[in-house]
Amino acid sequence: IYAICACCKVESKNEGKKNEVFNNYTFRGLGNKGVLPWKCISLDMKYFRAVTTYVNESKYEKLKYKRCKYLNKETVDNVNDMPNSKKLQNVVVMGRTNWESIPKKFKPLSNRINVILSRTLKKEDFDEDVYIINKVEDLIVLLGKLNYYKCFIIGGSVVYQEFLEKKLIKKIYFTRINSTYECDVFFPEINENEYQIISVSDVYTSNNTTLDFIIYKKTNNKMLNEQNCIKGEEKNNDMSLKNDDKDTCHMKKLTEFYKNVDKYKINYENDDDDEEEDDFVYFNFNKEKEEKNKNSIHPNDFQIYNSLKYKYHPEYQYLNIIYDIMMNGNKQSDRTGVGVLSKFGYI
Repeated sequence: IYAICACCKVESKNEGKKNEVFNNYTFRGLGNKGVLPWKCISLDMKYFRAVTTYVNESKYEKLKYKRCKYLNKETVDNVNDMPNSKKLQNVVVMGRTNWESIPKKFKPLSNRINVILSRTLKKEDFDEDVYIINKVEDLIVLLGKLNYYKCFIIGGSVVYQEFLEKKLIKKIYFTRINSTYECDVFFPEINENEYQIISVSDVYTSNNTTLDFIIYKKTNNKMLNEQNCIKGEEKNNDMSLKNDDKDTCHMKKLTEFYKNVDKYKINYENDDDDEEEDDFVYFNFNKEKEEKNKNSIHPNDFQIYNSLKYKYHPEYQYLNIIYDIMMNGNKQSDRTGVGVLSKFGYI
């Protein structure tokens, strides 16, 4: 299970001071009065869609096999049972507030399996094709019955908190929006002992703000921490699950997997390779547009610079920065009336 979110800077007492301290928790603003704190940032929306809709069908059989192995052993041999009538998709899980904040014309999120986590809503409350779950444990059961590529938690704050507390999030795809907005909903603090930043994208400019994309990865690749979580939840929810023997069996098999990670000899190193391939695709979501822009904006201005295929000389470190600012910088006014180009992240 993965999480994906975008957070802005939140105004602090030290805002604008010379010695202001920035850290990973500087970017934590999620929402304000039931909507996003910022007006639509098209580049972030494009990234969100790219990540949550991307699937690699060539990897599906491997994923299906492993899921069957620890969730439902008797179906291990049937790894090709994905319905031909429905293409492979990702699962996106959201809370009620997040669902209500989505414009009606975009509901449900297209080319994704929409799941809503709510303790009050019921299936009959929806005209759209969605799944309704009442608690986190219901998602574990549901995922065992679905054909899907990856599962993404997309908000809001309480939903993120629940999955992080239960240690079910393997990676966090985190957008840092370098602008300050008024916020009343915040992303939970990320425990840096449990998650570390493994990837940082280029800095982009979109809708008068700068932003970048980072990836947090859980430090424990074998997910042994989840064992205690699942064991505890199974015990605490035994009474609620016993009315559905099939789901109870499903939960027990999931627990058995976490108890026998080494027994099943699952190769997490290979999983990491697959993950890195997907992350590479995610970070190149805007490549085609970037190349198009570079070919269309000032096509003759940098002939010598662009003619060099490899720029390894140390002097090009400076020239690369200047080129990037000139091509992609954020234009701002100044007291001279000439204007300046700038890009966050360069000192």
